Amino acid sequence: MTLPTEPARSARVLSERLRFQNEDDVLARLPPGVPKDFRLKEAVKSDVLTVLLSTRVADLHPKDTIQLMLGNTPVGPLLHPVAGAADFAFTLTPDQRPPDVTQSFNYRVTYESSGSPTTEDGPPDQSFITDLTPPGGSGTIARPTFAPDVIEDGVTPEKLQSGPDGEFLPCVIEPFNDQAAGDYVWLYVDHEKIDGLPPVEVKAGEERDPVDFPIPKAVLEAIEATTVADEAHAFAYRLEDRAGNISDESDSEYLLLLLTQQIGDLLPPRVPAAADGLVTDGDAHANGGVEVIIPGHRKIKAGDFVLLRWGVRDIGPFTVDASQVGQDPLMTLTVPYTDVYDDWNAIASDTDLDVPVVVTYRVSRNGNPIGEPKETTEAPVNLYIPGGKDPDPTPEHEGLKKPVVRSTQGGKDNIIPADAINSDAIATIPGMRATDPALPAFAAGDEVQLYWNGAPVDEAFVVSTPGEDVLRTIPGPTLAGTGPGKWTAHYTVLRKLATEPFENTARSPAADVTIADPSELPGGGDLLPYAVFREGLVNDLGHLVLTERGADGTIVRIYAYRNMAAGDTITVTWLPNGTPTGHPSFDLEPVVLPPYEVKDTDLVPKDDYVEGDPVRPPVPELKVFVDFDISAEKIWSIVSQEGIPGYGSARVVYTVQNASGTGKSDTNPSTNPVLSIDMRNVQETQPESLVMEDNRTQPSTAPRAQPAPPYIAST
Repeated sequence: MTLPTEPARSARVLSERLRFQNEDDVLARLPPGVPKDFRLKEAVKSDVLTVLLSTRVADLHPKDTIQLMLGNTPVGPLLHPVAGAADFAFTLTPDQRPPDVTQSFNYRVTYESSGSPTTEDGPPDQSFITDLTPPGGSGTIARPTFAPDVIEDGVTPEKLQSGPDGEFLPCVIEPFNDQAAGDYVWLYVDHEKIDGLPPVEVKAGEERDPVDFPIPKAVLEAIEATTVADEAHAFAYRLEDRAGNISDESDSEYLLLLLTQQIGDLLPPRVPAAADGLVTDGDAHANGGVEVIIPGHRKIKAGDFVLLRWGVRDIGPFTVDASQVGQDPLMTLTVPYTDVYDDWNAIASDTDLDVPVVVTYRVSRNGNPIGEPKETTEAPVNLYIPGGKDPDPTPEHEGLKKPVVRSTQGGKDNIIPADAINSDAIATIPGMRATDPALPAFAAGDEVQLYWNGAPVDEAFVVSTPGEDVLRTIPGPTLAGTGPGKWTAHYTVLRKLATEPFENTARSPAADVTIADPSELPGGGDLLPYAVFREGLVNDLGHLVLTERGADGTIVRIYAYRNMAAGDTITVTWLPNGTPTGHPSFDLEPVVLPPYEVKDTDLVPKDDYVEGDPVRPPVPELKVFVDFDISAEKIWSIVSQEGIPGYGSARVVYTVQNASGTGKSDTNPSTNPVLSIDMRNVQETQPESLVMEDNRTQPSTAPRAQPAPPYIAST
């Protein structure tokens, strides 16, 4: 180190120089390239040192004297020449050697024998250094530097390097305070100096450079042999300068020594799905991912861990069971579909690209890596699949939407009405993804095949316009062949890859499609009961007749039918006829009344009495029914062949629609009850008339005819 130098006293110069007695014991080491600087060893800091000067210094007279000088200060006694002596001997006490200073010293000769005494000094550039400060300065000394993977994973054989003296672990000591040529670096492990390991010396010219400190493999193995497994060792160092001043121990870097536990000949993993040259979507869906086989090894023990690496993804670790020890293969692992897809898609970006994936594994023991194969396995992957990434890797691809099936005869989605079982149905296959409605599910060239109840129907459709829905037909005979019940419809999409002959096929989730049972139709599959002309009377001839009681309109009553339920839609059609007997040749224009949706309140039994009935039972007769009003206009709009308004007949038919389809009443004119309508008596007794909307006349009031028991159709 550089110390402050006191100015030397200059006079006439003599050539002999001062020297220390037993210099090898007193002066610090002098490495090659460093000039001699009379640096004192730290070990002599408390000793009285002897400084020698050759008596050949000058032609001296016994009266002449020699004085030791520290700077300009004389120290010690005056010495006179002694005959036969080889050297003058001076002493330097510890208090005369101030620490950490470059101290100039010299000698002075006084020629007392001359008539006029004169003095002469020795060479002016003489000095010594008392160095008592260790290198590294004050404060904490930085820890030794090792490669990051050594710190992270431990010292394993592959982390060692080879040199002229064998394998070693690279270590670097960063430049330290007061670094100087000749400084030593000593290795300490677990706060103990490593005996037998020589220090590394800072060479001249390296005063500002990092110091390489290779640690021999044999030293590491010796340390590992004396310690228990999974114990991290504290690696540190001390610094020693040429004077022998030793620094405090540096900070420690803790390393795991894993040289003797290592398994160096592990075999690479096997990926069966890649044996044909490409891992496809079908491979990745099998068992929820791609299988990887880990070969066995005699050195693997129960409790060891296996960490699988698929590309950039770590899978596991997996614990080795006692039953697996000694087995080959050791274990079969599965890389989850999501990891396989995400790793592929990170490179392919959902395009037709084969991505090579590097597959390997690592075995560890007690948390410390003990080996991995020197060779890896490469598995090409292509998961370019219709619908993109499957969010739930089951056999069904949830990235695809379910098909929607609708009868050509109408009805609701995925419900085939019972009365449409013999008609075709159309399956709509959505063209956009379920997971991202903004992206097409199919690409041009994809082949879409529809399946009904597990069997293919219709021909496969080749997509030409991505994003458009695909429409396929399910023939009526196919529906009828399966019959009523719950069935499924799904589709597959086949995509051929650029690498032949490989392809990826996605299967959609299945839609549950119900073919309604006729027994669930309104009426239970039979004809609906006849509508009842509630105000009609049976005359003496057994005909159902509506006379004065219908002058202001009448009602058609529909009684409860089988499977009647809220939500049913009833549609009534009024069929007027120009003859009292309802001869088909004289049918008039049918009138469809507005549809009516059955309410819950309609299903509550009500009093069946109608104003004008000949008898009102003392106890109401409660029935379930729905009434439809037939307006006076509709009554008077019936015109007989003779041109008489309100004279003719009418029938009523109706339909009821529910989720299973449509039930119908009897439309056969020969069996459907006919209501004879005769308003002639009303016209004859009418004193005044009012103008109807169709300009026919209608009485404003009319007496009711004596009613007969009403005709009630069987329910």
